[in-house]
Amino acid sequence: ALALAAERSGGSAAEVAGDVPASASDPAPVLVPSSDSLLRPLAEGFAERGDVKEVGRESLLGLASAAARSSAVRPAFEPIVRTVAATASSWNASELTKLLLAVAKGKEHANPDVVESLFSAAEGVLTPAVLADLSAGDVAKVVLAASSLWRSTTSGASVATRTLGLLGVAAGEVAMRLSDFSVPQMLLITQGLALGLAADHGALPKVLEYWQEKLRAGKKVADSAKLALDQVAKLAISLMPFLREASAMEGAVKRRFVQVLGDRLHSEAKEIPEAHRPQLKAELRPEGGLGLYTQREELLIALSKKPAKAQQARSRSRSRDGKATQGFSTGTAAKRKKRKLSKLRNGKR
Repeated sequence: ALALAAERSGGSAAEVAGDVPASASDPAPVLVPSSDSLLRPLAEGFAERGDVKEVGRESLLGLASAAARSSAVRPAFEPIVRTVAATASSWNASELTKLLLAVAKGKEHANPDVVESLFSAAEGVLTPAVLADLSAGDVAKVVLAASSLWRSTTSGASVATRTLGLLGVAAGEVAMRLSDFSVPQMLLITQGLALGLAADHGALPKVLEYWQEKLRAGKKVADSAKLALDQVAKLAISLMPFLREASAMEGAVKRRFVQVLGDRLHSEAKEIPEAHRPQLKAELRPEGGLGLYTQREELLIALSKKPAKAQQARSRSRSRDGKATQGFSTGTAAKRKKRKLSKLRNGKR
């Protein structure tokens, strides 16, 4: 009844992992209800029942997504998480993956112990053999769900410990299937791995080599595969915690990656947005993530200058001011000349 009411009150269908680049195989429904007065009593009644195992998996998935987003459905969130934790072995891997991401988005609305029980059960289902059969988009969802809980302070240390295992398994799968992921997907995955993996995890050197090739590709690749400068800056910033730990990483892999990354940043330093510059400059210290870059002093100087857009805007402003002043001066001179001619005519008279 709650699911039906949510749909009839104006709920819209959307992908559960809205911030994961879309994949054609991701049809998960998300219910975003618009009538709080209708839905809250139903959600509270749903929560009071406690055991909701008879509710279908598709309805539970939609309701979990709605409860994570809408305060009206939120009372149903924890009972859903508890129910899925108890029945995780009966869920197929793709559905469970979507559910994990929905729970990660609404994690602050459930007891940390309940969230831990769900991820503990999910780790038993999403084994390496199972992950190998998942789509690239679903593997990305596992990384994002596990990594978001690892960084969360409201989820508790026990959840972080549990999700680290799941994140590590997903990272291993990513490393074996790098070519399956699009550049936007890999950017999100890399940011997720940076939240929870130790710098000496075996997947990291392979991820760095993947980005090394993308950074070198330049103009030789199709537009859809190019790494935009803003993406390069975000990638660099997300990887800095790894890059600082030189002793924990394969030195040669790190050195090559830092050099390629630094060259890309240096070649387009004028275009790097102002918002990214302070963090990048801080990492150019000898002990920073970019400390091994052979031209770090030159890059630091380049990043200390104003971005090209700011310079262009200032130039346009000066040009407008100059034209306005010129127009004023021209008009004033014309008036003076007119007054002088008028005086001469009056003098002759």
